[in-house]
Amino acid sequence: MSKQPKVKITKREYDLYGYIEKIPLKGVRKVIAKHMLDAVKYAPQATVMDEADITDLYALRKKANNVLIKKGKKRTLLPYVVKAMIAALKKHPTMNANFDDKEQTLIIKKYYNIGIAVETEAGLIVPVIKIAQKKDLQQLADEIV
Repeated sequence: MSKQPKVKITKREYDLYGYIEKIPLKGVRKVIAKHMLDAVKYAPQATVMDEADITDLYALRKKANNVLIKKGKKRTLLPYVVKAMIAALKKHPTMNANFDDKEQTLIIKKYYNIGIAVETEAGLIVPVIKIAQKKDLQQLADEIV
């Protein structure tokens, strides 16, 4: 069981349904919260569910790991997923865009920064692989680790 970070509650209030506690955000948690709010406000939100037979991909990864293990490395399926996401975003560029409310324009990005949600003892964080389209599978794997 992971330890929850200690927080100082600065104010106790009541809303329509009961008591609430307001906890000021600091440091990385504050930056994450801002980025998540910006993402909801300015980036198109989408969820896609599908199934895929990855038998061949699994075999390819296993073959790569037989070589990588000699170098003290291991590759998960995640770098392959990142490569597939980039290919899909290239086919559907409006999914890699932000909306500029002030100028009322859609800004389509020609680069791919991929965020990966990770659970830590301090809570959920989303490290971002910058310019992921320029990285090979092993560079992606190393950066994900």
